[in-house]
Amino acid sequence: MAAAQAVEEMRTRVVLGEFGVRNVHTTDFPGNYAGYDDAWDQNRFEKVPTMAVEKVLVYNNTSIVQDEILAHRLGLIPILADPRLFEYRNQGEEEGTEIDTLQFRLQVRCTRNPNAAKDSSDPNELYVNHKVYTRHMTWVPLGNQADVFPEGTIRPVHDDILIAQLRPGQ
Repeated sequence: MAAAQAVEEMRTRVVLGEFGVRNVHTTDFPGNYAGYDDAWDQNRFEKVPTMAVEKVLVYNNTSIVQDEILAHRLGLIPILADPRLFEYRNQGEEEGTEIDTLQFRLQVRCTRNPNAAKDSSDPNELYVNHKVYTRHMTWVPLGNQADVFPEGTIRPVHDDILIAQLRPGQ
């Protein structure tokens, strides 16, 4: 009975807001054992094959975002591709081939919006392409990948993941 009252008290104290949970001071909810949950999740998701960015070649990064940070952000983007259709790269191989590699290009330039109001201070009105999203990543087929995979099947899972914010000249 005391546990049920404690759970009810936590439910009334914790506020579910639009952008997350507020008024939470601990994750020790009754019946929740953090070590067990972490081990369970790690074991469950450890063997799920997924595709993600592993290597990033930066040719000309004019943004304020450092190359290492940009590469890290790109590595967190899930790619919509069936990993069963690819082979694992052999140990020691540097160059990728069409059977073990996907290639993407990210090229965005921020410019001033000539139609923006003079008294506007909103970046959404002042600049064009000032937010770099995953929708700006374009797939570059290698070898016969264009024949194997139809157009639009290889892409980031979500098109609205923010990668960086730019200003004119970047």
